[in-house]
Amino acid sequence: AIEARLAAVRAEAGGVLDQERAGDETDADGTAIARIRAAWTAYLKASAPFQALSRANRNAEAAAALSGRAERAFRRVEASLAAWKAVESAHADRAAADVAASYGRGRLIAVLLIG
Repeated sequence: AIEARLAAVRAEAGGVLDQERAGDETDADGTAIARIRAAWTAYLKASAPFQALSRANRNAEAAAALSGRAERAFRRVEASLAAWKAVESAHADRAAADVAASYGRGRLIAVLLIG
């Protein structure tokens, strides 16, 4: 269960960081992505022993590897992803409003031309 959750966050963080490599970002995206990268790097460093301990069935030690510093780093990854999602949501809201306004203007022009 823990490895599945980590894999989901790893995939989400990786997708965001891939977007950065593609250069498809605004300044706000770049700031959010930099925070994700820093949080993710800190998490990977702090949690490095977990997987080997878990697979060796040293579960108490594996759990300890994910507590403290690693857990705080993971929470920062989650928070930075949430902040990035808020930035992206604001972009989407603005784009939707622009589309609605363009549609309204186009409809008015069509009515005036036809009418």
